[in-house]
Amino acid sequence: VAGALTLPLPQLPFGVPADTDVILGIRPQYWRRDPEGFPAEVEVIEPTGSETQLEVSLHGHRLTVVLHEQLDIRRGETVPLLPDVDKILFFDAESEKRLG
Repeated sequence: VAGALTLPLPQLPFGVPADTDVILGIRPQYWRRDPEGFPAEVEVIEPTGSETQLEVSLHGHRLTVVLHEQLDIRRGETVPLLPDVDKILFFDAESEKRLG
């Protein structure tokens, strides 16, 4: 997510120069609730049994998140979220091709 968010990121894939502009890709299932997470406003809640799919607004970006738990949450509430940094995908900002 661009702009106001700061994440402790793993190293760029081998052979990618450190000054390369990248786009981060985080799959919906690789987010989790965490008290230290970024506040995300819930827009849509989709309970699917043992999981809950959310559409959230995070610093002006709309994300789909799949949490591996049932939640008692309502539209408009805030949930703190963090991604699993080991699962982040890197894409070249210019070509949009996946790196690594």
